[in-house]
Amino acid sequence: MAEKMRCEICDRIFKDVEGLTMHNLAKHSEMIPKEMKSFPAKKIRNVGISILILVIILFGVYWLVGNQEKHEAFVQCLGDSGAKMYAAYWCSACAQQKSLLGNSKNIPYVECSLPNRGGQNTMCNEADIGAYPTWIFSDGSRLVGVLSKEVLSEKTDCVFDSKNS
Repeated sequence: MAEKMRCEICDRIFKDVEGLTMHNLAKHSEMIPKEMKSFPAKKIRNVGISILILVIILFGVYWLVGNQEKHEAFVQCLGDSGAKMYAAYWCSACAQQKSLLGNSKNIPYVECSLPNRGGQNTMCNEADIGAYPTWIFSDGSRLVGVLSKEVLSEKTDCVFDSKNS
C-alpha cells in the first residue's frame, strides 16, 4: 500500500505526492519557496504555445510559396500568350493588379509613365493607352481596369489553379 503524505502546514493527509503538491500550490502558495512555485505545467504550456506559433508560421510560409509558384506559372503563361499590361508606377489600380498576380517580377508589364517629366512615353502613346491598367491581348482586344484572374484566363486560355489559394 502506498505511503500517505501529510501537509506539514495544515496536517491534512493525501494519497500521493501529486495531491500534496497540488494542495500546497492551491492553499499555501504564499509559504512555498519561489523555486518550488514554478510548476512544470506552466513550462509545458509555454512550450506548447511556442510550438503552435511555429507551426502557424511554417504553414503560412508553405502557403505563400505554393501560391507564389501558382502565380508565377500563370504570369508566365500570360506573357507567352502575348498579353501585356500597360501601367504606371504611381497608379494604385496598377499596384492592385500586380498584387492579384502575386507581385511577380515576370508580369508582362509595360511602364507608361515618364518619371520626373510627366506625361506618357512613346510606346504607350502609339498603343493609344488612355487609362491604367490597360491590358492588350494577342488578338488586338483590350480591357481597361483591374482584371480578375478568371477574366485574364478567359482572354488568354491560361489556367490559374485556384485550389487552396
